[in-house]
Amino acid sequence: MQRYTASTNMNYRLARTEDRSKLDEMIIASFEPITWYRKLEEKQGQFCRMDWRGLWGRRLDKIFEGQIVLVGESEGQAVAVCTAAFDEMAGLAYIDILAVDQTEQGKGLGREMLRAMLDHLRGRGAQAAHLECLADNLKGNSLYESEGWSRATEAVKWFVKLG
Repeated sequence: MQRYTASTNMNYRLARTEDRSKLDEMIIASFEPITWYRKLEEKQGQFCRMDWRGLWGRRLDKIFEGQIVLVGESEGQAVAVCTAAFDEMAGLAYIDILAVDQTEQGKGLGREMLRAMLDHLRGRGAQAAHLECLADNLKGNSLYESEGWSRATEAVKWFVKLG
């Protein structure tokens, strides 16, 4: 894999097994204020067999098993992560997670991480990419719009408790 160097002095590489706990911590901390799992749990209490952190743990297991996980490093430390699924036959990528260490936010690392993942995907033959961002994630939506992404549609998350 090609290594990317950005204006922020971040280097990019594919994640390794030993990165997992740091990346889990970074992702959970980044998504805690915005994840709909937590928001729903605040309104209704624990709504299934796991709390929102457990649900994220399961989601991260699946991500690390089957997605591209790109790590952004600064001074040898993981400071950002982006994950993507890629359908090579269709040439379509899905950006799933973009997270920056809380102590490093506001420095443009998320933007650089997003660009690095898109470069990586282009290198693998991707012709298009899409992602989802909650409407109330103002920082995320602002970033994507400033990077030239177009809103394709609006979605509503529906929920019903079955038992």
